[in-house]
Amino acid sequence: MLYAKNKSRVAHLEQRGVLDPKGSEMVGGDCMIYCCLTGCAELGWVMQIGERANVRMRYRMEGTSVMD
Repeated sequence: MLYAKNKSRVAHLEQRGVLDPKGSEMVGGDCMIYCCLTGCAELGWVMQIGERANVRMRYRMEGTSVMD
């Protein structure tokens, strides 16, 4: 659920430039995919790579997908 909440928050910031006043989406399609990848094959980290890159770009943080 934490993955989906973070993804929802970042997406809202990118689209509107402000925090989401309602909070964030707790369970959705991305959450279900992440849960399946993690539970069945321990591959949830694959989905985190893109989100980490988005956060690094937004906040101008140094780093790469390999070095996270």
